[in-house]
Parts: sequence; C-alpha cells; structure tokens
Amino acid sequence: MKKRFILDMTMLCVFLIVVGYKTRAYYWHETLGIVLFVLVFLHNYWNRQWYKSLSKGSWGLERKYTAAVDGLLIVSFLAVLLTAPFISRSYSLGFNIHFLEGIHKA
Repeated sequence: MKKRFILDMTMLCVFLIVVGYKTRAYYWHETLGIVLFVLVFLHNYWNRQWYKSLSKGSWGLERKYTAAVDGLLIVSFLAVLLTAPFISRSYSLGFNIHFLEGIHKA
C-alpha cells in the first residue's frame, strides 16, 4: 500500500511539473514526460488486477461512470504518448509533424 501511495504522489508531482512546461525548457518537459511514462507504466502494472476485474461483478451507475472516466484518461494518455516522439525537439526522431502538436496539447 505504501509503495503505491508513493508512486501515485510521485506521478502527481511529475505530472504537474510536465504540464507547466511553458516555464521550463523543452528538454525538461520531454525528459520528465519520459519519466512520467515509466511511472504510469509501473502504476498500471501494479494495478493490473483492475483490468481483470472489469468483467466481474455488477455494473451500477457509479462503476460505469468510473470506468468511462478511466477509459478516457487511458485514451488521452495514449494520444499524448503516441504523438510525443513526432513533435519532440530534444529527442527528435527526424519527424516534425505539426498537426500532431495540436493533438498532443489538447
């Protein structure tokens, strides 16, 4: 329980720093974004039983709402994750696809 709480608080702090990228150099925004990706991956790995439990139990209104919010969060995180390498300035892969910037920022 304690390691999950520490992980969640670390994710929150890193997320808040990453979101405030305009006050930092792009290098730190992108580097901390990579750190955040690793933390989110670890969070999902430690909580993988949540995915297994989706097919079990009754689906009341609260559970449907929570699952929908979690699903939207997962989709938005994947959108950020998949667009990031294509708009990166510090870790450039040789791409610079401008329309993906709008998706990434949204």
